[in-house]
Amino acid sequence: MKRIGLLLLLGVGSATIWGRMYHKPHPDRRIELLLNRRWTWISWTEKTGNQQALERILPCMRDNVIRFEQVNGQNVYTEDSGRQDCAEPSAFRSRGSWNLSQDGQVLTITGRTATFEDSWYIAELTATHLKLAYRTTTSQGPFVMTMTFVQR
Repeated sequence: MKRIGLLLLLGVGSATIWGRMYHKPHPDRRIELLLNRRWTWISWTEKTGNQQALERILPCMRDNVIRFEQVNGQNVYTEDSGRQDCAEPSAFRSRGSWNLSQDGQVLTITGRTATFEDSWYIAELTATHLKLAYRTTTSQGPFVMTMTFVQR
């Protein structure tokens, strides 16, 4: 009887640990994690088919910031260039809107001048990391573009 109890206890413990490791936050929690943070852009990779992933971000982009806010019932998206701007004028700012899918997996950004205007799969979202992935199919195979941001 003790063995059955021990096996049951180990099974429940393992299921709990596995559930916590692979559980994605509820959509409301994802919104909470996105909101009112300064997400600094640190990486932009592209991978096509079996080719090696390529880093595309320029050094002058590594301090650009995006923000997701809710203002007067509207989802407001903002982009700001950092001090190391790549082009003139040095103070680039873009505004648009954002929306999260019902299941909390897809983030859609809209805005005529928004760098990240499109629908993005949320590959990672924590209090300090945001990783967005865009996926499509090309004649050379699957294409994945990944943007990584950190909370600073």
